[in-house]
Amino acid sequence: MFAFPTDNAGRTRLLPASIPFRYFVAAAGFDLAGWLLLLWPGLAPVSFSGGLGPTLAALHAMTLGVLTMTVVGASMQLLPVATVQSVRAPRLGRALWWLMVPSVAVLVAAMAVRAAAVALWAGVVAATALAVYAGLLAALLAGARRQRAMTWHGWIALGCLAGVAITGPLLLVQQHNGWLDDPRSVALAHLVLAGYGFAGLLATGFSYLLVPMFVVSKGPVEQVQRRLLAGLGTVVVAASVLLLADAPRIWVGVVAALGLIPAGVHVGLLLRALARRRSSEGPWTRMLMRAAWAGLLASVGLAAALAAGLVAPASGSVLVTLLVPGWLISFVLAMLLRIVPFLASVHAKLAGGPVFTVGDLAPAPLAWLVALGHLSAVMALLTGLLAGQSWLIRVAAVAGVAGALGLLGFQAVVLARTRLIR
Repeated sequence: MFAFPTDNAGRTRLLPASIPFRYFVAAAGFDLAGWLLLLWPGLAPVSFSGGLGPTLAALHAMTLGVLTMTVVGASMQLLPVATVQSVRAPRLGRALWWLMVPSVAVLVAAMAVRAAAVALWAGVVAATALAVYAGLLAALLAGARRQRAMTWHGWIALGCLAGVAITGPLLLVQQHNGWLDDPRSVALAHLVLAGYGFAGLLATGFSYLLVPMFVVSKGPVEQVQRRLLAGLGTVVVAASVLLLADAPRIWVGVVAALGLIPAGVHVGLLLRALARRRSSEGPWTRMLMRAAWAGLLASVGLAAALAAGLVAPASGSVLVTLLVPGWLISFVLAMLLRIVPFLASVHAKLAGGPVFTVGDLAPAPLAWLVALGHLSAVMALLTGLLAGQSWLIRVAAVAGVAGALGLLGFQAVVLARTRLIR
């Protein structure tokens, strides 16, 4: 467990408040955009394997938009605190926002209207922004002297990010020129590297820090964390290599099935930490975390079944839903609902303002709107996909829009109450 610095000696480990919060607000904006895209007029049944269009745009609004923005903002602030080192290049953090947010926005818009050439150029700029972030993250990881298990999660996630930055533009070139012999294998490897690799490994690594801190409990020891990372990392790398090598899919299925072991142990340990909590704050956060971990296990199980040919290929859209909004975004929202008020209270105290608790700052009605709106959207989307009912997809989109608006309102209220915005 670690604590945020609240004295003058800890100021060197805190970024200016405007830097992480601009990424968090951008994440909420992309969450809104992602659900709005599923209300696109004339949208066909949702499929994430049909090329450019509003569905693929919605997926990237959620991955590059919600997940990446949250990861960048959180890691730039959490790593210096957790590893006891000074923050690095705050001006670069601001500049990176101006490079990353517009490029991702243009990429999502170009995908939505099927402008392949524009999407390609925006994708190159977004990949450049990710490369800059990778350098910043690598510097933070290299300077770490504590939390070694968590930093190894970061190093392997960086390796996966390199694979994402290579396969993403390749797929955009494929949309423009159609030169790949087997774009589906590359697309699946891209999904594995981005979802289970980059975002997933960072989510699991940070969860060992954040979940015990927020619920005031004891998490798994570092030796256990390292063993679980070895299992999860091996599964991600092996599955990606097999997909890119166009190996028999049954091999991929076996690897994915083996991934259920470390994933199940990871979830079990965090549920145990949650059960031993000494904090009753934020029931919405606990609801989202439990749903996220259920999504993780369900997605890995479905991935194994898909690769083994045990379920219809059309279930791929269900897999993507379980992976992205089901696991990753549910977990991100759970953390944001605690990080935003907690970090705001720290900055308010250092600025000489009153001392706030998370309960003082977090508007409960908006927090419930975020949690219930998002989880209702995920359930309606899954039901709509399984039943083949497009009207349920629109119900899901409306619920998701409500949750995203709740998140924007939640952040605005917290920042206003601490006078970080006036």
